[in-house]
Amino acid sequence: MTIIGHFNIHSIATEIKLSDSYVTSETTEDDYEFTSFGLAVRKGNLFVSASIGRVDGESSFNVSFGFLLPQ
Repeated sequence: MTIIGHFNIHSIATEIKLSDSYVTSETTEDDYEFTSFGLAVRKGNLFVSASIGRVDGESSFNVSFGFLLPQ
């Protein structure tokens, strides 16, 4: 069994431009940051990861289960 700690930082910026045949145009921009930390437990090819994060001032808790494919 292996226990791994992790820390993630993401900064995402999006821009959406909409226009129609009448030359009406609208642009929407959105920026946000996501940070999280947690622990992952791995046994063989199976893993479970739990993390606590924050997106735009809102807290979140996430649990992931997975299977690692052999290389």
